[in-house]
Amino acid sequence: MLTRARACNSGYSGYYHQPTCSRKKGAWATRPYVGNLAYSSPEVAAPWAETLTDQNTRFNQIENIARHWLEADRPTAEAWLAKVNLPDDRRQRLLKRP
Repeated sequence: MLTRARACNSGYSGYYHQPTCSRKKGAWATRPYVGNLAYSSPEVAAPWAETLTDQNTRFNQIENIARHWLEADRPTAEAWLAKVNLPDDRRQRLLKRP
Protein backbone atom coordinates (compact mmCIF):
# COMPACT_ATOMS: atom_id res chain seq x y z
CA MET A 1 0.00 0.00 0.00
CA LEU A 2 1.27 3.44 -0.92
CA THR A 3 1.08 5.81 2.00
CA ARG A 4 1.52 9.56 1.82
CA ALA A 5 4.97 9.27 3.42
CA ARG A 6 6.07 6.67 0.88
CA ALA A 7 4.64 8.76 -1.96
CA CYS A 8 6.50 11.83 -0.71
CA ASN A 9 9.76 9.96 -0.33
CA SER A 10 9.53 8.32 -3.74
CA GLY A 11 8.28 11.36 -5.63
CA TYR A 12 5.20 9.39 -6.76
CA SER A 13 2.15 11.56 -7.37
CA GLY A 14 -0.56 8.86 -7.71
CA TYR A 15 -3.60 10.24 -5.94
CA TYR A 16 -1.55 13.10 -4.62
CA HIS A 17 -1.77 15.46 -7.59
CA GLN A 18 -1.08 18.46 -5.40
CA PRO A 19 2.17 18.88 -3.50
CA THR A 20 1.40 17.63 -0.01
CA CYS A 21 4.86 16.71 1.21
CA SER A 22 6.97 18.80 3.49
CA ARG A 23 9.25 21.10 1.51
CA LYS A 24 12.08 20.22 3.83
CA LYS A 25 11.56 16.47 3.55
CA GLY A 26 12.31 15.28 0.03
CA ALA A 27 12.65 18.76 -1.49
CA TRP A 28 15.94 17.69 -3.08
CA ALA A 29 14.00 15.22 -5.25
CA THR A 30 11.27 17.61 -6.42
CA ARG A 31 13.24 19.36 -9.19
CA PRO A 32 14.17 16.23 -11.19
CA TYR A 33 10.68 14.83 -10.62
CA VAL A 34 9.10 18.00 -12.03
CA GLY A 35 11.50 17.96 -14.96
CA ASN A 36 10.50 14.41 -15.88
CA LEU A 37 6.79 15.09 -15.47
CA ALA A 38 6.93 18.19 -17.67
CA TYR A 39 7.11 15.98 -20.76
CA SER A 40 4.42 13.45 -19.95
CA SER A 41 2.05 15.26 -17.57
CA PRO A 42 2.57 19.01 -17.43
CA GLU A 43 -0.73 19.45 -15.58
CA VAL A 44 0.64 17.27 -12.77
CA ALA A 45 4.09 18.88 -12.82
CA ALA A 46 2.73 22.44 -12.62
CA PRO A 47 1.71 22.52 -8.93
CA TRP A 48 4.96 20.80 -7.95
CA ALA A 49 7.04 23.37 -9.83
CA GLU A 50 5.31 26.17 -7.95
CA THR A 51 6.61 24.72 -4.65
CA LEU A 52 10.30 24.91 -5.60
CA THR A 53 11.96 27.32 -3.20
CA ASP A 54 14.89 28.41 -5.35
CA GLN A 55 13.49 31.18 -7.55
CA ASN A 56 15.70 30.54 -10.58
CA THR A 57 15.00 26.80 -10.51
CA ARG A 58 11.27 27.46 -10.08
CA PHE A 59 11.15 29.86 -13.03
CA ASN A 60 13.16 27.48 -15.23
CA GLN A 61 10.90 24.55 -14.39
CA ILE A 62 7.77 26.63 -14.97
CA GLU A 63 9.12 27.58 -18.40
CA ASN A 64 9.97 23.97 -19.19
CA ILE A 65 6.46 22.84 -18.25
CA ALA A 66 4.87 25.69 -20.18
CA ARG A 67 6.75 24.87 -23.39
CA HIS A 68 5.51 21.28 -23.35
CA TRP A 69 2.02 22.15 -22.18
CA LEU A 70 1.59 24.87 -24.81
CA GLU A 71 2.29 22.27 -27.49
CA ALA A 72 -0.13 19.73 -26.02
CA ASP A 73 -3.01 21.94 -24.81
CA ARG A 74 -2.43 25.62 -25.50
CA PRO A 75 -5.66 27.03 -23.94
CA THR A 76 -5.12 25.24 -20.62
CA ALA A 77 -1.44 26.15 -20.56
CA GLU A 78 -2.25 29.82 -21.26
CA ALA A 79 -4.77 29.85 -18.39
CA TRP A 80 -2.12 28.45 -16.04
CA LEU A 81 0.52 30.91 -17.24
CA ALA A 82 -1.86 33.81 -16.59
CA LYS A 83 -1.94 33.03 -12.87
CA VAL A 84 1.45 31.42 -12.13
CA ASN A 85 4.20 33.47 -10.46
CA LEU A 86 6.53 34.14 -13.40
CA PRO A 87 8.07 37.45 -14.48
CA ASP A 88 6.06 39.02 -17.28
CA ASP A 89 8.95 39.14 -19.77
CA ARG A 90 9.47 35.39 -19.39
CA ARG A 91 5.73 34.74 -19.67
CA GLN A 92 5.44 36.84 -22.83
CA ARG A 93 8.40 35.09 -24.44
CA LEU A 94 6.65 31.73 -23.90
CA LEU A 95 3.33 32.96 -25.24
CA LYS A 96 4.92 34.36 -28.42
CA ARG A 97 6.11 30.91 -29.42
CA PRO A 98 3.92 29.31 -32.11
